[in-house]
Amino acid sequence: MRTVSGMVRVLVEFLVLWSLSALAIIVLDRILGGITLDPSGFAPIPTLPAALALSLVFGLLNAALWPVMMRLMSWIGPVLLFVGVFVAGGLIMLLTLYLVPLASVDRWQDAFFLAALLSLFTSVVSGAIASRSDHAYRLMQVRRQRFRLRRRRVLADASPGLLCVQIDGLGYDVLRRAIADGVTPGLAKLVRETHRLMPWHTDWSSQTGATQLGVLHGSNHNVPAFR
Repeated sequence: MRTVSGMVRVLVEFLVLWSLSALAIIVLDRILGGITLDPSGFAPIPTLPAALALSLVFGLLNAALWPVMMRLMSWIGPVLLFVGVFVAGGLIMLLTLYLVPLASVDRWQDAFFLAALLSLFTSVVSGAIASRSDHAYRLMQVRRQRFRLRRRRVLADASPGLLCVQIDGLGYDVLRRAIADGVTPGLAKLVRETHRLMPWHTDWSSQTGATQLGVLHGSNHNVPAFR
């Protein structure tokens, strides 16, 4: 049931983003004089079919080509990256107009402005949609952190650090039973191959923040609320 509801939510979000992108193209068609959408027999909005087709193809090409272009431009500086993003978006829009000949282009530079403004609009809309999903928000944060790490070019021979994974409120005996019952196979593999499972008795109070200070610093002396 959860899978079906998730698929329905993704479909609804796609339709909302597609429809709003098409409306944005219609508005930009009236603002930019160098691109004219071909009208159709659709009475209320004659240019709506062309806008729907262009927004769909532009979105698909962005999804397919944008990761490749970003990887190719990852070595340039921030100023040139901004110019590269602008040019790449315009080239994708020109490719879209070539594959879907539903608009006449009088000034090719307007295709670059159309791509930039449409990408900005869809980014705002997709960000607003993603903000409603915890999974999408966490995925966005992970991708942002990965991009920052790649930009920093962390050296492979950097000094090793310490990784602490805390499962709040999990007792020693409870974890032992979970490992024995096969509930935590990842932790069971660590304990079996490389690590030792040891109990830790907290002083009063067993508050999380105070306990973390004791574990990380090896002493609970003069720690507030920890005696």
